[in-house]
Amino acid sequence: MVARDNARSQELRNQVLAAIAENQRQTSDLISSSYWAQQARYDEISRKRENGILGTVDVVNPTTGEQYKVQYNSEYYWINDPGYMAGSLTTDSPGVGWQQMLRLP
Repeated sequence: MVARDNARSQELRNQVLAAIAENQRQTSDLISSSYWAQQARYDEISRKRENGILGTVDVVNPTTGEQYKVQYNSEYYWINDPGYMAGSLTTDSPGVGWQQMLRLP
């Protein structure tokens, strides 16, 4: 009977320790994810501040996902296969083989 009680006590102790460890892991994960979310917000604020100071805008090539910083002097931005970029004030493509870039907010 004593051996069975000791085994049960040890089992309960192990379950409690495992629950504490899991709680600490979850708390650590929450702190870490909150920190990185805050850092992402700060990065976005810095990006927008930089664009405002420099008079630039960030655009993305929708095919490759590559991101570019270009002068803010057009409403629409375009890229062709060799990688040349152009800006325009209308949605009309500069020519054959050009695709519209996406502006980041």
